[in-house]
Amino acid sequence: YRELHTDDLDAEIVKDLAIAGEAYRILYVDSEGVIRCMNEKANNLIAIENEAGNIEFAVRIIKQINIDNTEVLKLEFYDASSVKIYLYDNGLIFQDEYNHLFDVCPVIHFLNNNEKLGDAEKVLSLIDAYDRTLSDVNSEIESFRLAYMIFKGVRPTAEDIAAAKQTGAFGIESEDDVKFLVKDLNDTIIENHLDRIERNINIFSNNVNFNDERFGNESGEAKKYKLIALENKCAITQRKLNNSLTRMFEIYSTASSKKGINIDPSKLTFVFKRNLPLDLLYHADIQMK
Repeated sequence: YRELHTDDLDAEIVKDLAIAGEAYRILYVDSEGVIRCMNEKANNLIAIENEAGNIEFAVRIIKQINIDNTEVLKLEFYDASSVKIYLYDNGLIFQDEYNHLFDVCPVIHFLNNNEKLGDAEKVLSLIDAYDRTLSDVNSEIESFRLAYMIFKGVRPTAEDIAAAKQTGAFGIESEDDVKFLVKDLNDTIIENHLDRIERNINIFSNNVNFNDERFGNESGEAKKYKLIALENKCAITQRKLNNSLTRMFEIYSTASSKKGINIDPSKLTFVFKRNLPLDLLYHADIQMK
C-alpha cells in the first residue's frame, strides 16, 4: 500500500467525493515496473460498468496544450488489456496503444453514496441564500458612505460644503441642525435569518455546527450525540471506500501476481480512525465504579 503512495490520494479522493459525489482511480505500471495509481475527477472520465458494478471500459479526457498554445483533447481508452490513445481534432486521430499489464480494466469507481450526491448537494440553494443575504447587508453598509446630509433651518452654499469637506465642520446658529439621513437596518431580523439558514444547512447536510457556544461546554458523551448525524454519514462513506479499495487490490493483484507477489484482497482490512471527542473523566469514573 505504501508503494502505491495512496495516503495523499485517499485524502484527495474523499474531498472529491464530498464535492461531486463520485470519483475515479486508475492503476498503471510506471517505466520502472512499479504499480502506481492516480485519481481522476468524475467530469474527466466516462465509464461503462457491468451488472456487478465493475468498470469494463473507460475513456479519460485530457485537455492538452500544444507548443503553439493551441488546445486539443487527448482521449485514453481503457479496456481489459490495453490503453489506446487518441487525439480529437475535428475527429478522432489514433496515436498509440500499449498493454497496461492488468487482466481487467484498471479503473476503479469511488462513490460517496448510491445517489452519487456530494455532501452539499441538498443545501446549495441554502448556501446561495446565505451568501446573497451577506452580500445585500454588505452593500447596505457600504452605501452609508453615500448617506445624505440634512440641514434644518439653514441652506448651505456650495462654498460652505467645500469648506466643510476640508475642515470637517459647519458653522450654524443655535436653532439650526445638521444630521445624516441613513437607512435604519434591523440587524436582529438579519441575524435571525442567517442563524436559521445556518441551522438548516447543518441539519440537511448532516453536518455539525462547531461554532455553537454550547458545544464547547458539554461533556464528551453529549458531544457524541450531536455528532451522530456526521458519524452516520462517515460510516456510509467508509463502507463505500471499503468496497472500492477492495476492488482496487483485486485489480492490483492481477499485475502483482506476474511479479510473484500474490495478494488475497478478501483478507485485507482497511482501518479508519475517528477524531471524536473523548471524555476521559467520564471513562475514568466508569473504571473506578
